[in-house]
Amino acid sequence: MLLRNLIGAAIIAVVVSYGYRHVRQAFVGRQMDFRSKFESVSEALKDTGGPIKMPLISDASAQRRLAQIKVKLDSPAVEIRRKAAQELQSVRHPATVKPAIEALKDGDAQVRAAAARALGIVGDAAALDPLLQTLNDHESDVRQQSAIALGKIKAPQAIEPLAALLKDPNARVANSAAH
Repeated sequence: MLLRNLIGAAIIAVVVSYGYRHVRQAFVGRQMDFRSKFESVSEALKDTGGPIKMPLISDASAQRRLAQIKVKLDSPAVEIRRKAAQELQSVRHPATVKPAIEALKDGDAQVRAAAARALGIVGDAAALDPLLQTLNDHESDVRQQSAIALGKIKAPQAIEPLAALLKDPNARVANSAAH
């Protein structure tokens, strides 16, 4: 009974952090006993660096989704690009980095902000330089999301630029840089 409660608590923690759909994808089609479910979830929770860093979808599935998203990111319609940039956040796979970095160059601030969020979710250090560049964006939402993403990546190179952002005229940006 205790093991069952621990498994339930661990699964609830993952659901709260990542949403039901992603957790369901991780376990769908797998007939596991409670012990193997617990081991799978507890292994994922061992990462002490914040959110789970493991991809919750396969490489092939991520590549398929990203191919569809890339087409939308190239759309001339801003609403389609915005939705595509938001979809990048749900992929949670290292392959997200390249299209998200490209989306940081979009002319629309909402697309750039969503791309910065996606890079923070993945937490890959390859996004460090592009995110550092967006700390100077003229839109406060982009600066804020870039600061949050850099905080999640926890690269020492980001400390000084984030410290400079503490003087940002937008209080949300300064607060995000502080955390």
